Amino acid sequence: MEINEEICSKIEELAAKLVPPSQMAALLDLNEDGLKLALNRHSSAARKAFLRGMAGTANKIRETNIELAETGSPDAIHGCFTSMREMINDLSD
Repeated sequence: MEINEEICSKIEELAAKLVPPSQMAALLDLNEDGLKLALNRHSSAARKAFLRGMAGTANKIRETNIELAETGSPDAIHGCFTSMREMINDLSD
């Protein structure tokens, strides 16, 4: 499956909106299996775009969570410590 720069841009945009790959394929009129294969291939531009979009949204959520933790929200504090553990675990993968 050929995925050009324009499609990568749309993949990033949809990933930022947390659209699952199966729905992404439908919205972009792409073969679902082909898209999923591209998203699972580490060297794929489509995967990089997907992760960049998803990571951007995750980063916004983390920023909000930190702000809430700083105001004393117990759930946000717990979420921040969970994120810290994930960061440490990610070093091992």
